[in-house]
Amino acid sequence: MTNSKFNAVHLEKIDNLISAFKDRFIDFQKVKMLLDLFSNTFAILPENTPESAQLELIDMQNDENLRNKFNENSLLNFYSCIDRNNYTGQQKKIFFAA
Repeated sequence: MTNSKFNAVHLEKIDNLISAFKDRFIDFQKVKMLLDLFSNTFAILPENTPESAQLELIDMQNDENLRNKFNENSLLNFYSCIDRNNYTGQQKKIFFAA
């Protein structure tokens, strides 16, 4: 097998692997924004979230007590500190689905 044929075969296999990888993990791309919103509430820009969650996200980001709890606690402890009754709609679905 010549170098050019050898390289072409390998390039085709690599391209197939890349395509398979992208196909396999496409679902993660679909929920990436929600995962980012959940894991780093105070860094995500409200305009990058669903419209139905933007106002509540802005309220959360402007709450200094919540910000301090987020910075001081683990993610699990942070969400256990939040009063579920303060949030409705999309934000409640995202943060309190479990």
